[in-house]
Amino acid sequence: MIKQNRREFLKLAGLSAICAGFGQNLFSAETPLEKIVLMCIDDFANWYYPGVQEGEVEYHVEHKIPVTLGVIPAYVEEPLLTRLKEWNGNKFIEIAQHDYDHDTIFIGQSQTFQYDYIKQGVNAFNSWGIPPKSFIPARGEADDNTILALRELRFHTFYNGLDVDLTPTKNPLLIFNQLHLAKNNFYGPTAVWKSFSTLKTQIDNKISQYGVALVLYHVQDFLKKKYIDFAKLGTIRDYTNTLKQQGYKFMTVDQYWQKVASTAAKDWGHYQ
Repeated sequence: MIKQNRREFLKLAGLSAICAGFGQNLFSAETPLEKIVLMCIDDFANWYYPGVQEGEVEYHVEHKIPVTLGVIPAYVEEPLLTRLKEWNGNKFIEIAQHDYDHDTIFIGQSQTFQYDYIKQGVNAFNSWGIPPKSFIPARGEADDNTILALRELRFHTFYNGLDVDLTPTKNPLLIFNQLHLAKNNFYGPTAVWKSFSTLKTQIDNKISQYGVALVLYHVQDFLKKKYIDFAKLGTIRDYTNTLKQQGYKFMTVDQYWQKVASTAAKDWGHYQ
């Protein structure tokens, strides 16, 4: 069941909304709402075709469309590790932590258990020189202990394509109850993209509701038996280019956090 106070908080996190609970609007009523979209690709791991992962990331860089990569740290080996190191620091790419090994259920586990589990991934990222700032759980599963663990590990943002029952907090910033690109909510070869008109309408609704829209899809969505589904690759590229031409502003998840932090009251936890 969706908590009313949680919805109210998410409105606070939007850039046109009331900030930090002080009841003072950041902008005048006449200020147009920025159309901010966060494109997020999940399940970056070593077992998927390198060409899919590299090609899609390089496309985003070439066309200056920021993208957030949900990387599963337990399954990062060469050649993916070298590519992640090369991408790190590029302003159009954020490398986020996607769970640790994609094989543990968080809900109902203690804060200590979740902290130790997530920290394995943090340790791996730090050893590569890529400290993660954003976190997405496996299968969208999380509870308040997940958020407490992420706060202790100093993550900026928790993001999720699904709706989960979490107590409102600004530390880390919560972005959830968002959009999947697949209309059937599946991922992999069975994923069927939403039409552009449907996706755009849903993006506009999320922006109106939360101040931001996050669109989530998966590396394996582009696989077709043993081959790459180039038609799907072409479709998502057409979608992002059209949205950009229509004035939508793309950011990585952490770039959105930075924007919110820079315009919000500075008592939001560990904002520096």
